[in-house]
Amino acid sequence: MNGAPIRDNDGTVLGVVVVFRDVTEQRKTEEELLKVRKLESVGTLAGGIAHDFNNLLAVILGNISFAKALTDQESSIYKRLVEAENAVLRGKDLTHRLLVFSKGGEPVRQVVSLKDIVQDSANITVSGSRVKVAFAIADDLWQTEIDQGQIRQVIHNLVMNAREAMPEGGTVSIRVENITLSRADGVPLPDGDYVRISIEDHGVGIPETELPRIFDPYYTTKEMGNVKGMGLGLAISYSTVHNHGGSITARSEVGVGTTLVVYLPAYRLARQEEGASRKTATAGRCKILYMDDEGALRDIAAQMLSYMGHDVALAGDGAEALKLYAAAMESKQPFDLVIMDLTIPGGMGADEAVQRLLEIDPKVKAILTSGYASHGIIKDFKDHGFSGVLVKPYDVKELEKVIKNALTAGMT
Repeated sequence: MNGAPIRDNDGTVLGVVVVFRDVTEQRKTEEELLKVRKLESVGTLAGGIAHDFNNLLAVILGNISFAKALTDQESSIYKRLVEAENAVLRGKDLTHRLLVFSKGGEPVRQVVSLKDIVQDSANITVSGSRVKVAFAIADDLWQTEIDQGQIRQVIHNLVMNAREAMPEGGTVSIRVENITLSRADGVPLPDGDYVRISIEDHGVGIPETELPRIFDPYYTTKEMGNVKGMGLGLAISYSTVHNHGGSITARSEVGVGTTLVVYLPAYRLARQEEGASRKTATAGRCKILYMDDEGALRDIAAQMLSYMGHDVALAGDGAEALKLYAAAMESKQPFDLVIMDLTIPGGMGADEAVQRLLEIDPKVKAILTSGYASHGIIKDFKDHGFSGVLVKPYDVKELEKVIKNALTAGMT
């Protein structure tokens, strides 16, 4: 609000001109930008921690899976190893959620209808509880270009929050519809076509003072721990929807319930997917070059590969790998396969090394390995010259499967 006096020629105040300007939309946009920047900062930290933690899990899981392969399945030791392996896999799931939340969580998109994704995810989430789901989904629903796995997780997280808000049971109402947004709608998104998903519960509700914080990482009104949650669900959902070019909002009233609303950009053009079939064969004894900066990981990888019957050479970075590969070619005993880590602090990583290897040997077969499950190179590994990808942590079976597929790629 701005005001200015109206004066006559003598300077006497005759009145006041008052100008009112509605800044509600501007405030919403500023708050949204602040929230995004805050989450991006925390996400960068979370992504770095998750990557380092994945390297540790890779060593642990590699040793456990290798020990299982050497142990009688009927022994008590084997059962203890299975329990330890399950714990590591739960840790792997946590690091995956942190990586999705982080800035590197780029979606692998497909053009799909949200109808089945929303229905399947919601029904699975309330299965076995006293909560039911009522759907209202538009028949002419527009398609969206999304990462199905990530959006399924978003729906699961939101419906799980609704389910836990109604411990005595009730109905979660889910509406999925087309909407064309304009500036007047007050949603912090560009004008255009969107698919809106509204998830409404009739639970305890959230106090107005707490509502702005529900998308903060590790903020939760529930008990901390494995059963009640870690306060990551809504933060991950917010980050995922934002990475898809959408928005997620919430409104709530104590004693009445909460409604969470997701907006995802509509995809209005048809796109055909092309696929290619390929025959596979069993890979025999091979000569493999394994590159990673983690000594413990190189050690267990060498043991697993040797156990599979392969000859193994080890390198600590891309430069060393290049020297070993070139020397092997000059001696007429080339490597059949190279496995390289994406990120080598202070050294040459797999992305640069594979390009240099392709200059030496255009037919090189290389597998990319990384703790960054959502890195752009991971999803487009073939475009970068790789024949396969291994996401840390991995066990003996997964390592063997990826090696087989990489070595037999292109065979007919």
